[in-house]
Amino acid sequence: MDLSFLKQTEGRSGGSRGLSSAIADAIDEGRLVVGDRMPSSRDLALFLGIARATVVAAYDELIASGYLNAERGSGTFVAGGKALKAAKQAVPAAVDQFDWHALGSDNAERLRAMPPPMQVLGDWDPLNHGASPPDLLPFRQWRKVIINQFLEESNAMPHHEIDMLGYPPLRESISVFLRRTQGIVCDPEQIVIFSSNQSALNHLFSLLVSVGDLAICEEPCYAGVREQFRLKGAQVETVPVDEDGIIPECLPSGKPARFLYLTPAHQDPTGATLSAPRRQQVLKWAYANNACIIEDAWDTDFHYAGAPAPPLFSLDKRGCVIYLYTFWKTLFPLVATGFLVLPKALIPLFRAAKYMFDIPIPLIEHMALAELISEGELERHIRKVWKVLRRRRQSFIHEMTVRFGTSVIFLAEGAGLHLVARFCEKWSAEIITASAKTAGIPLTPTTECYEGVAAVNEYMIYFAGIPEEGTVDKVKRFSDSMFQACG
Repeated sequence: MDLSFLKQTEGRSGGSRGLSSAIADAIDEGRLVVGDRMPSSRDLALFLGIARATVVAAYDELIASGYLNAERGSGTFVAGGKALKAAKQAVPAAVDQFDWHALGSDNAERLRAMPPPMQVLGDWDPLNHGASPPDLLPFRQWRKVIINQFLEESNAMPHHEIDMLGYPPLRESISVFLRRTQGIVCDPEQIVIFSSNQSALNHLFSLLVSVGDLAICEEPCYAGVREQFRLKGAQVETVPVDEDGIIPECLPSGKPARFLYLTPAHQDPTGATLSAPRRQQVLKWAYANNACIIEDAWDTDFHYAGAPAPPLFSLDKRGCVIYLYTFWKTLFPLVATGFLVLPKALIPLFRAAKYMFDIPIPLIEHMALAELISEGELERHIRKVWKVLRRRRQSFIHEMTVRFGTSVIFLAEGAGLHLVARFCEKWSAEIITASAKTAGIPLTPTTECYEGVAAVNEYMIYFAGIPEEGTVDKVKRFSDSMFQACG
């Protein structure tokens, strides 16, 4: 604990009264807050060079006045105090403040004009937010590769290997990983590594999107992407999706669209997989409109309906597709690294941008991730987890179907760690969310994913976080609560 505030005892009457006054002032002014643990009387006496009895007397006085609370066997803690409560109730006097609103870029003005931050988490863990549940993370393998980076001198990276686009061995490992798992053949130099998907998107939009550009997004889609386009001054139009992904016939014609943002392997949020014929149609549209396709493979490691169609990046013959991938869904919180696979013409631009805005790189993380991939541990982990998730998914769908019948439908077989369900309109959103919370079923509405009118009673359900052995009980409690609520 920082005890510098006790310098306030200087110039005051000495003894326990001066010490208790300094501590009380620190609490009133917020330098010590409720719950802070105070040093022991012996440690504080040693720190201040005074008698322990003086500290004990000061603590007793503060406990009596309500500032501190002594818990037997645990210690002494800040409790609040009468003066602190009075200070919280007092109306602060008006003070001239620096006008930060007078400063700001165009982006800042657009952010200030936006509605309050989108509340999309629902009952999902705000930290995990739909990534792999803790019981399915490769802790042992990750601990091993991290330790290796510290213990093996042979892993020390020569200076000449440093590259602004990311640790070269990691980019080489990723290129092999993509070829083996996604069918993407690319050079390591085309891979640009970022700390997260959001960081990759921020660089991408900052470098390529101009004011007035027309961007096409799916309806529904990840709301953050729509708003990022708008923050850069772009216009946004949406195109509907169905069980086979985006509907190519609805893509605008005769308009100078510059960007098409897609989640073809696992449509966000519905889970639909873009069919092979539609992938060819989308590419044909992009060629005809001279548009760039941003292919976001955000949740593509776990498929449940057969092998997916090849990525758009691997089908592209003109180099108009940028591929975005993240390890976050599979490995967070161990790692949240994301990367872009770029057409070669963009490499110099992104190298310059990384040098200006994104150094230094998290080297130890990159080295450990490179080893995890190159040793085959990541692919083995994905195969192992897929088997568990497949069982959890089947078990959850089965129990929901048994309990709810036609009162709930699931939108797509697809991929990923969540399911999208639509509930009968006889239930209100309040009943659905309250019942799910009671049963311990993590769900969140898809409302924010829609630009237009949102689907009624549509929810993303994080089935991956529900162990198979707990599914029956959770779904039973969920359905019992739902049906009891509507009589």
